[in-house]
Formats: sequence, C-alpha cells, structure tokens
Amino acid sequence: MALNGELFDILSWLPAKDFYRLSSVFKSSEELLSDDYFIIKQSKNMQMVQDRDFFIYPDIFQMYEIPHLESHALSSRNSSSGPPPESLDFLINQGNNIIASSNGLICCRTSRDDENPLFLFNPTTGSYLPIPLPDERLTRHQQFNVVFVCEKDDDDFLLMTLVSPDERGLEFHSRIYSPEARTWRDGGTIDLGQRGMIFKHSVKQNGVVYMVSDSFDYLAKGSRFFWPYIVAYDVKNSKSRFLEIPKRARKGVHDSKLSIFKWGDHPNTSLNSICLVKLLENVFTMWVLIRTSSSYYWKRVFKMQVKDMGLAPSYDLMVAGFEVVNGSCLIFATVEKVYSYNLKDGNYDTPAGAAEEVCGHPCGDSVRFVAFSSTLRPCGLVR
Repeated sequence: MALNGELFDILSWLPAKDFYRLSSVFKSSEELLSDDYFIIKQSKNMQMVQDRDFFIYPDIFQMYEIPHLESHALSSRNSSSGPPPESLDFLINQGNNIIASSNGLICCRTSRDDENPLFLFNPTTGSYLPIPLPDERLTRHQQFNVVFVCEKDDDDFLLMTLVSPDERGLEFHSRIYSPEARTWRDGGTIDLGQRGMIFKHSVKQNGVVYMVSDSFDYLAKGSRFFWPYIVAYDVKNSKSRFLEIPKRARKGVHDSKLSIFKWGDHPNTSLNSICLVKLLENVFTMWVLIRTSSSYYWKRVFKMQVKDMGLAPSYDLMVAGFEVVNGSCLIFATVEKVYSYNLKDGNYDTPAGAAEEVCGHPCGDSVRFVAFSSTLRPCGLVR
C-alpha cells in the first residue's frame, strides 16, 4: 500500500513516539521510517508544533553525570510524547550530561573512556552521532564550553565550542563543527569580556549567537564590565559585540538570576528575537531585544511576583529554576512542583494570569530544564 497524498501528510504531523506506536499495528506505515522525504517533513512539522516536552534534572556543578533525570509534557492537559525509558536509562547510566537540546536532538558529553566525548542523540529514535574533540591539543577531560542549535534544514545545525583562555579577560578561541565534512573549522577568537559566561543559556537567532554573562558582584564599580552584559557573535563573519542590559535591569541585578532565551513563536523567521529574564526576590521581569537598522533597544514585556500567578498556597514558593520555552511560555519550578505560565494568550490552553501546575519533581532547590520535541530527525549512527 503506497502512503502518499493526504494520508502521508497527516502521518507527518504525528510526534515520532506516536508514529512508532501506529506503525506497530499499521504495518504499511513502517516504510516511511526509511523515507528521507517523510523524515524531513515530519521534523519540520514538529518545529511548527514546537517543543511539547522537557527534561528536568538537578542543576548542580558537574562536568558529566546526571544524578536524576525525568521527562514530562509541558502541559498536564497533553499526553507526553517523551522518549522511551531505555533512552532515559542510557542518559543516566552511561555517565552522560545534557549540554543543549534543539529540534528533537540533544547534545551530550560523556564521562566514559571514549575518544569522542561529545555526541548528538535523538532520545526518541535512539540514533546518535559521535563527535571528536574540537582540537587535538585538548584532552577529553579538559573543560570546554559548547553551543548547540539545530536549524530548519535536515543536516543544518550549529555546534560550536569555546575554549577558555589561561587568564581572565583574554579572548576565547572558537571551533565550529561541519556536519557534512564531520570535521572542525576555526571560528576565530571571541572577546567575552571579564565576566564568566552562562553558556548553557546561549541562543542563536538570525545567524547570531547570543551569550549572557553571570551577574555576581566581583568587579570594581569603575570597570567597563561591572554590570552584566550580553555578547552577540555573528557566526558567518566571526565578529562579536557587547550589548548592554537594560538600565532598569541593573537594580539588584548582582543578587538576581539572569538568563536569556528565544522570544517569538514564529519558527525560523526574522520576527523572532531574544528575551532577558531577571528573577529577583521571587519577581520575574522580562525584556525583549528590539533591533533597528542601526541600533537596538530593550522593551519590557512582563513583570509579576510568583505569588500573583495563581499558585496554590505554600509555605515556600522559592523558584528553583526557570526557562522560556517556544518563545512564549515560562516554565519554572519551586522546590516541589513545576508550573507553566503563558506569556502570550492561547498557548497550552492556560488562561492569562494563571499558572498551570505541570508536575511534581524530586530535584530540590536547583533545577535545570531542557525542552525537546519528538522527531524522526536523524543525527548519525543507530545505537
């Protein structure tokens, strides 16, 4: 039975996990698992649907292993399209640490005695792609920073490493991985200023990688880098520049949690931007970067105390972690539960002004979220 036309199109909108379930009883659909056009179409459709699930695990200082890992749907009203249990076991038991996730693929680093400490992994299909060290002068246990983002095309992703200089204030050296050649190329040096950078929250929009600095108070007030800042790196031109945070964000910023995320729910268009989120004394404040032809400015789009989001009364509403998902949904964890909050009307069927309880969690007072979608997107060898 040839699967084409309307049926082909309908099946391409199924999350990969649901498609596998269907193929177990509808045998004719199995042929689509080896159809390159169908795989690309399903992966692109899932980008339009956007991430529907997330990993959650303790956000503790670690180079490799995850002590605990769970997956959940972003909304309690939707069934999870998350990975099979064996993929979770693989990520936990093999000494792997999730670095980043994008369009159904996750980038991991392993602690195993392996000549390829980095790899890409599709937790839904179990496929993976081992990646060699970015520089032969590095050792597999040496610390280096990673930025990973998938784009809309099947083989198009950005995997960039940044090696720390020996002294603070010197420029970082970047290497960029070529998916076609499966080799690393020189990405030039990047001036990241005198602050430490939060690489795990790096964002790529319209060919530019944005990285936010830490916000701790350890530099002299007269220093150019006294206030936190954002570095914008143009991948094509290998050029970077510094962006100041909003002046109104400076108040109390040294005692706050500061992160950047994608903003805008229009996949792969110039309408998207980045948002800066500050959490201070259980108050979320958010600004969006507005670019003009010659400059930029920040527009505040959200400010609210956690207690005003409609959460059930609790003795402790301390925020243990947060993330903006799909450019329009804030998910955050207290020490016991995970909530989602619509930053725009209509997402996940949650009414504006009220947070939805998503799930409980055992990860304590420091939580990391990694959103993902269930796609057939390949990343290399089949495990």
